[in-house]
Amino acid sequence: MDKDKQAYGRKLFLLESIPASFAGRSFFGSIMTAFALALGANEGQIGTLASVRRLAGFAQLFTNHFLEQIGSKRRLYYRVSGTSRTARLLVALLPTIPMAFVSNNVVWWLLFIMFIIGSADSMIVVLKKTWMSELTPPDIRGRYFGLRNIILGSFGMIVGYVGSLYVDHWKAAGRGMFGFQTFFAASAFLGFLSLAVMAITPEEPVEPKKQSLKTLLESFQIPFRDRAFAIWIAFHGCYSFATGFSGPFFSVYLLKQLQLPLATVAIYTAVGQIAGIALAGLWGALADRYGSKFVLVIVCVAKSIYPVMWIFATGVDTLGAILWLGFVHCIRGFNSGQHITVLNMALWLSPDDSRPIYLACESTVVSLMSAISPFLGGLLIQLIAGRQAEISILGWQYTLCAIHMLFLISAILRAASSLILIWVRSDSR
Repeated sequence: MDKDKQAYGRKLFLLESIPASFAGRSFFGSIMTAFALALGANEGQIGTLASVRRLAGFAQLFTNHFLEQIGSKRRLYYRVSGTSRTARLLVALLPTIPMAFVSNNVVWWLLFIMFIIGSADSMIVVLKKTWMSELTPPDIRGRYFGLRNIILGSFGMIVGYVGSLYVDHWKAAGRGMFGFQTFFAASAFLGFLSLAVMAITPEEPVEPKKQSLKTLLESFQIPFRDRAFAIWIAFHGCYSFATGFSGPFFSVYLLKQLQLPLATVAIYTAVGQIAGIALAGLWGALADRYGSKFVLVIVCVAKSIYPVMWIFATGVDTLGAILWLGFVHCIRGFNSGQHITVLNMALWLSPDDSRPIYLACESTVVSLMSAISPFLGGLLIQLIAGRQAEISILGWQYTLCAIHMLFLISAILRAASSLILIWVRSDSR
């Protein structure tokens, strides 16, 4: 593909990130957590909600197979993205489906729909990574993915905050469920705009070919036989388990433990996203200059401390407490560094001719590990609910509840899994 087409394609991917941020941020964040709580979900089901979408990541393994059968990334994208967007509309309609409430299992219906969305979205992830790698030369990937993260973060922040205000408005009017439904429906329709953008995005042709089931199963073994990539998968999988163990419960902590309004939660979330946007360009430039592994080490150290900081976020009743909670959310600025570097490392460690199956296997392991940990986290909270522990730090007394203990365990797991980076091959230039 010539350079002009590559540059044109990169611009279109930046444009596509706008509707993608609407479809993504709306359905996977504090608003969805609040929606599930409004439907009657408990902590265990919140953990399962986070798990089920990631558990659906096994579908990524078949992305390369379908791609070789269809022979076009664009056509496959249309099929899986169309499925994902349609399922999002079902989320908006869910509270109006009588059978869901007659069976008294409306939350489980939500989990089923989110599984469908997760399966489709997991294939979209592999398709986009492969597609963008064709359009982006290695020497500018850090800066390009940094710019894309800025766009995703900016619009995601707007969607999260405006959506929270919108839902809170209808909740105050006694029609909170209507607010959720109309918000999800609007976001789903905006998500369909990405199909129009991808229709004109250039792609490298894929030669259609038939593949037997035996050959397909054998191809799954290839990335794990590559020692460098297998070590990378081990790190990424273990670290995803550690972060997923507490990830879904930060919003639960704000909404249930601290009793904050959804709009206030959105403000704090926006603080973290602004920090991520502000640092995205820096992370991209550092990755291009010193290598993604160098940046990833810095990010992992900061994110290992992050869950511990939540223990000292005890409310918003004083100026100090408000500022501390804001500072804690600022640490989320390191997330953009993680997003950029893990993608760069995966692309760098995977060979061009086998990249789809390499990325699919990596993403599948990450999805499965991320699926197990929130479920275990939710189960742990239920098992130790009501138990407390007293700690003293520099003369300050703190009472640790069940969710605090979960945060501590997550911090330990994050630090331990970060040590695997020692054996990950460096991409320093």
